[in-house]
Amino acid sequence: MSLITFFKPQQKNILFIQSGKRLLAPHKKTIADIRSIAGLSTKFWNAFYLNTLINLAEYIQELPASESHHHSDRGGLLAHTLETALNALRIRRGKLLPPNSDAETVTKFKDVWTYAVFTAALCHDLGKPITDMSIELLGKKKNKIANWSPFRGPMSSYKEAHEYLIQYRRNRVYGSHERASALYAHHIIPMVGIEWLASNQDVFFYWTNIL
Repeated sequence: MSLITFFKPQQKNILFIQSGKRLLAPHKKTIADIRSIAGLSTKFWNAFYLNTLINLAEYIQELPASESHHHSDRGGLLAHTLETALNALRIRRGKLLPPNSDAETVTKFKDVWTYAVFTAALCHDLGKPITDMSIELLGKKKNKIANWSPFRGPMSSYKEAHEYLIQYRRNRVYGSHERASALYAHHIIPMVGIEWLASNQDVFFYWTNIL
């Protein structure tokens, strides 16, 4: 008996590897809402938020968020992840962080706490490609290049890879993706972003525990 099932997108089984910017294009409204809540200058938005979003999109491509539940269609994982990040930021807007701190401390570290909420939300389903799926990378002639290992970086980092085929594992352990996300969050979050999070020990403690 096969241990995998083929995912069947609405249009075709084989999908093209695309750039992060192109994959984000249909989500301009959600990204604009995220930027509005973040409230940062263009320089900081580009360095921390936009680069993170581009990395995310290039990493998860048009993978579905689930086999048969919510966002199970083509590109569902990206759409769901962006929506989750936006909702997390909306909730964060009504919270004073760090907890039980004076107004000066809350104001001083507001932006790094917001970035922690944003990146943790983006990573919440990041483990699904390794725990729930098996993905074959194909060349331009539909020849198999390799099985994608998310630990090695995005699909685009594989030389000659042009397309990919998604298969679902039948023997996957439900919920295991939640523990796997932290193992390759560094492929999504720029090094300057991780260093910023680590610069505040309270932020880093909560952030790593959430992951």
